[in-house]
Amino acid sequence: MSTTETVPARHGRLQARAAYTRPGLGGMLTWTVRRIENAFERRRQRRDLMALTDDQLKDIGISRSMAHKEASRPFWK
Repeated sequence: MSTTETVPARHGRLQARAAYTRPGLGGMLTWTVRRIENAFERRRQRRDLMALTDDQLKDIGISRSMAHKEASRPFWK
């Protein structure tokens, strides 16, 4: 095998690998926006959970203490 055969093949693999190493600015921005949207959605759901009556909580199978525990979690978890 000569060096002229291996150099193009190796160069092609390096190019392909380099394309997946780092997301572009648009990808990072999209990822960040989605994370923020998810955090706000979790916060809203936990707030709504606390607004349920004891009977409604019983219908979905959780106690008031379980609802408080879930609502007290940080928004990023």
